[in-house]
Amino acid sequence: MASLQQRNYRFAGAGFMFAAAIFFATQNTAMGASFVALGAVFLALSYKNGKQDGQ
Repeated sequence: MASLQQRNYRFAGAGFMFAAAIFFATQNTAMGASFVALGAVFLALSYKNGKQDGQ
């Protein structure tokens, strides 16, 4: 089962990706790219945080 911190990072990453989709849909590519980058960071943190030592 995922830890609470891992789920929080995953939820934040998904939220940033959703916001990025809205910015891209409104033709605001600069903000969309920024939110994609933030979303990718949080999703990467959720993956990294989920790994245990030795896995």
